[in-house]
Amino acid sequence: MIDIQFCGKHGTFEHKTLYSIGADICCQEGNESDTGWTGHDWVLPPGSTQMFPTGLFIRSFVPVNLPMQDIRLIPFADVRPRSSLNRQGIIGQFGTIDADYRDEIKVILTNHTNQNFRIKPGDRIGQLVCHYGFHVAEVLQQDRKGGFGSTGK
Repeated sequence: MIDIQFCGKHGTFEHKTLYSIGADICCQEGNESDTGWTGHDWVLPPGSTQMFPTGLFIRSFVPVNLPMQDIRLIPFADVRPRSSLNRQGIIGQFGTIDADYRDEIKVILTNHTNQNFRIKPGDRIGQLVCHYGFHVAEVLQQDRKGGFGSTGK
């Protein structure tokens, strides 16, 4: 199990239908120092790639021990693009969020059009899908120190 907390002010974090696998992720407000934040919405210029805040954080997780020695199932989440944005030339990037990641989950979007694209707080910009992956218990315990490529190249 993975516990994801929504701390945002705009939109919701929810599955839209009974059988939806992905939960919608909404964009949140930025700060004055954030590239593309205008004070009331985001501007994604043509040809640019930016990360957008979601207000989502992983708070805790529970691994599942399998009967096989030294193998566990560890929960993780994937950020996935929304097809409605892809259809408009705004391409969402896939991203894997490990269960021990504690910073804010962000969505990476790239504008493949020739016009500025505006995103308002509360707009749905991605989906989050939770999974389990195999983990061999012999790996040394290491504390996470960041995200977005922090575990190596």
